[in-house]
Amino acid sequence: AVKVAFDIDSPMTADSYVKAVHVFADGNPTPDVASFNYSPASGACGASTRMRLAKTQNIIVLAEMGDGSFQQASATVKVTIGGCGG
Repeated sequence: AVKVAFDIDSPMTADSYVKAVHVFADGNPTPDVASFNYSPASGACGASTRMRLAKTQNIIVLAEMGDGSFQQASATVKVTIGGCGG
């Protein structure tokens, strides 16, 4: 299991806030891993979860902003058999 966490710096006001954050694992049979919904009343935007990965793949975090725009970040997570390796 791999820990995935994000914190998005946003004022979380009615004019500027994160509406939703979607987490994808592009090597999974079902790539949509999790979705988190926010509003200006949330006060902050962040979460953490754990997911199982069978092979090395990209984890993508897609933030949907209140104005309809999107922001993305990604990282490659290396998975080794037995949990050890180079």
